[in-house]
Amino acid sequence: MNTPGAARQLREAVTVAEGRLNIGAGTVINLELLDEAVGAGAAFVVTPTVEPKVIAECVNQKSNGSKPKTNPTAPMRSNG
Repeated sequence: MNTPGAARQLREAVTVAEGRLNIGAGTVINLELLDEAVGAGAAFVVTPTVEPKVIAECVNQKSNGSKPKTNPTAPMRSNG
């Protein structure tokens, strides 16, 4: 989600895939980016660091029937 126009590109990919692919978003480092990614149709998100608030919200949304999941690719706790 650190590429300019990432949400637009994500929406386009989701539209083109027509439900045949799980399209996700990367570099989701805060709740604002999570909201953008989910709003654009992301089926999952990837966090480059362990972001407890992002992970908690993904768990909350999953328990409410929403799609997003988190996959920390480089497990480390953020200093921010």
